Amino acid sequence: MGGAFCSIANNVSSTYWNPAGLAQLSSRELSMMSFDYLMDISNENYSYANPLGNSGVLGFQISLLGMRDMSRDEYGTMGSFFKNEERIVSLSYASWINPNLSMGINLKTIYTKLDTDETSGFGMDIGTLYKTPVENLNLGVVIQNIETGLKYTDKKESMPLNLKTGISYTLNNVILATDVDAFIDNSINLHTGGEYTYKPMQRWNLQLSARLGYSASMGNINAISGLSSGFGLKINKFNIDYAFVPHGDLGDTKRISFTARF
Repeated sequence: MGGAFCSIANNVSSTYWNPAGLAQLSSRELSMMSFDYLMDISNENYSYANPLGNSGVLGFQISLLGMRDMSRDEYGTMGSFFKNEERIVSLSYASWINPNLSMGINLKTIYTKLDTDETSGFGMDIGTLYKTPVENLNLGVVIQNIETGLKYTDKKESMPLNLKTGISYTLNNVILATDVDAFIDNSINLHTGGEYTYKPMQRWNLQLSARLGYSASMGNINAISGLSSGFGLKINKFNIDYAFVPHGDLGDTKRISFTARF
């Protein structure tokens, strides 16, 4: 859906999109996602959420990012291979403040390694989800990447602070959503998408979903690379989801996830 999920956030992946959405879960969920990105970058995510009755919902996520690279000397001569990697471990909690408003928080530890240079830090996300008086119209707001920064040998880097806002509307079997990312460096990203769900067999709780989305950085809009598409298959308490995003001359990215509720 082009990354427009902040105001929907109705499954265990809410840990990433909007921790406040975890409050909507009524059963435990476990999810595994694999993401093949550009330049041989791989990303894996493992997420778990556990409702605590009237006390809220607790979530946990591990994100692993890796890329193989090759060293070069001052003349550009290639040397040995090494691996760049990043690991993020998140602990999340969400609860309803009232029947229409939930709040959630992520506490994150971040570890990165670039060749032999490694560092770690801490971060936090704070989110809200609001079910408006207009039936099936939701709003979401998240402040992402409140962090201490990562200090390498010769420099200090930070993940950009982001104010994410989203709106979504559900009509029968159709969901329409839009998110806006406003980063502290004044860059703005727009995400919009839709989902249609078909339910052919109620007996098996079978659902088929088709998704289409668009994502663009304001001032750098590329009609082709901004498109995304995907589908979902749900059978009883199990989901398989797939997404495909073209990036023009850079290649294509694909991600697949498996989710179980129990």
